[in-house]
Amino acid sequence: MMALDLTTSRGLELLETLPAGIVTLNAEREVIAMNDHARRVLPVDTKKPFGQFVSSFHRSRARSKVESLFDETSSCPLSSQAALTMMIDIPDRVLLIKLSQLSNEAGRPAGFALVFFDVTALVTEQQSDGATTRTSEWLLTQIPTRVDRNVRFVPVSSVTCLESNAHSTRIYTLDRTLACSLAISDLEKKLDPTQFVRVHRRFIVNLREVSGLSRVGAKTHVILNGDGAPEVPVSRESLAQLKRALGIRGRD
Repeated sequence: MMALDLTTSRGLELLETLPAGIVTLNAEREVIAMNDHARRVLPVDTKKPFGQFVSSFHRSRARSKVESLFDETSSCPLSSQAALTMMIDIPDRVLLIKLSQLSNEAGRPAGFALVFFDVTALVTEQQSDGATTRTSEWLLTQIPTRVDRNVRFVPVSSVTCLESNAHSTRIYTLDRTLACSLAISDLEKKLDPTQFVRVHRRFIVNLREVSGLSRVGAKTHVILNGDGAPEVPVSRESLAQLKRALGIRGRD
């Protein structure tokens, strides 16, 4: 699976092979029209978005992200190039969303054009159990992050751990820390459970990057590879599961 990096010409070429979903909104951020591809991808029949405020048919966790994207685009013309990546259960998809503000003849704000690309096939793989492939389920192979207003998909194999940051997530690799707009609970559902383990309400660790455990008093922490790795606490409820996953025997 090739990583999708939108800062490279190869990344842009990959996007050019995907159909674009286009949605137009009025100045009040109400949906007024969309193209055929958007109708196929979005839950039009169930959500009935026409004439509705754009965030009203998103999950509650995603609403603030959608609204912040509109606010950012409205407040600064330069930010119209900003991108927001989110996961939407329709069914589960990874959509790369771009938003631009529209103006009328007098140059006054008149609405918005929202363009999205369904990049699910580029950043995921289907789950398989034995000889059977479960086509309705998939796992992330790349995690979407934002770097200097650009979207970069980081291979999950390079991730040491994930840390919850309100409704977003910090992604740690061996040499850097990145921001992801997806909630850690959404990421947890789409990461390989044999490789990634939730050890605390705020942390998920990559078992392949665990170099050991430390114990100070009654508290246990995960020691990760990488100089910039955070101190990862292990909850009492997760300790036994983590030890089993690491093949550690003995008392909890």
